[in-house]
Amino acid sequence: MEKKEKPIYDPRIFRGIKFSNLDYNKSYRLVIERVFERGDVEDIRTCRRYYGDELIKEILTTAEYLTLHTIYLAAAVCDNDVTEYKSYYIALPKKLFNQPNRWKIHANKSALNNSITKYNIDPVMTAGHPSPPVEKGRG
Repeated sequence: MEKKEKPIYDPRIFRGIKFSNLDYNKSYRLVIERVFERGDVEDIRTCRRYYGDELIKEILTTAEYLTLHTIYLAAAVCDNDVTEYKSYYIALPKKLFNQPNRWKIHANKSALNNSITKYNIDPVMTAGHPSPPVEKGRG
């Protein structure tokens, strides 16, 4: 069996870890995730040569957390879809899922017309403004 030469990475990738004691064979998951998260193109190439594309794809698709940037990079390198990554939906901005309910009043045209009639509002002035009218005397 061919023994592979130990890869040389920039120590900044492993900030917070004692770089000299890092065992690339025992800590392969950490190394692969860190290289794709913080490494440059040459670091990623070195990682692919040392670990192989199949192991890298397996590790990155099952990683607990990766940034959206890293997921897109890994999908391009491994030639697969971003939705195959376990951490894809975790990394998506929460605002995509938690839309505020304040826009619901204008979803229904009759509700908008009722508000305009009830509060004596000029419809031209409300065009493009999604906030509901405020009653005078309250607040």
